[in-house]
Amino acid sequence: MVCASQECAGFPYNQVIHNFDWSNQESEEVVEFHLLYSGLLKSGADAGEKLAIRRDLHSQLKELWAAQRNLRELAADKGLYAVLGAAGNADSCKDPVIFKRAFDAGVSLLADNFGTFGFRWVPLITADLCLRCSIDILLLRREKPNSVFMKGDIDARLNTLFDAFRMPDQKQELPPGAEPGEGENPFFVLLQNDDLVSEVRLVTNHLLVVPEAHKFDSNYVNAVITVKLQTTTSVDHGWAYL
Repeated sequence: MVCASQECAGFPYNQVIHNFDWSNQESEEVVEFHLLYSGLLKSGADAGEKLAIRRDLHSQLKELWAAQRNLRELAADKGLYAVLGAAGNADSCKDPVIFKRAFDAGVSLLADNFGTFGFRWVPLITADLCLRCSIDILLLRREKPNSVFMKGDIDARLNTLFDAFRMPDQKQELPPGAEPGEGENPFFVLLQNDDLVSEVRLVTNHLLVVPEAHKFDSNYVNAVITVKLQTTTSVDHGWAYL
């Protein structure tokens, strides 16, 4: 990755990271949405702390799949055969009961492709759909005005956040004995892996309002995460991201 930033800076801090060459790709920006995170964001967070962030984002991504029409139809399209067999067709989904059953079946089928370490993951951005994304993060953190902080600390916190965006690669990336909680089977995540991120833009600034319980905790942050999806080539079900 190439980081366009200084070694240290005061507020506001801006960083742009490029990780993908689009020069030979026919890409198209297809959908944009926002995720919010309020809580602890440590540099060098442990597996349990990263899972806590995943859980916070899981509920938002689960709602995105349920609320975004094209994603609903993508899941229902994948699950219709499992519900109705060969007799199923697009018109069948006009029945809201059948549509809901097909949606749930489709999400379950997607999760079957990404079962690891006792979890069944549903990543939104996957390699097989030829998707990439750019991510803009506004990171508000508790610091004294005009203070100076090291880029390395910000990068370490950013790494923690990106680990929470993706499915775990290794069992030790989950705490011992971790298992899905209520409503977490399947478990929704943003990324299959972080190689699917084309660009990161980060701005940090001062967090003006902090919950009393975290008043003196420099690890408490508010993050506004803007995700823009892009396709790199035409594939089946690419219409879901238009």
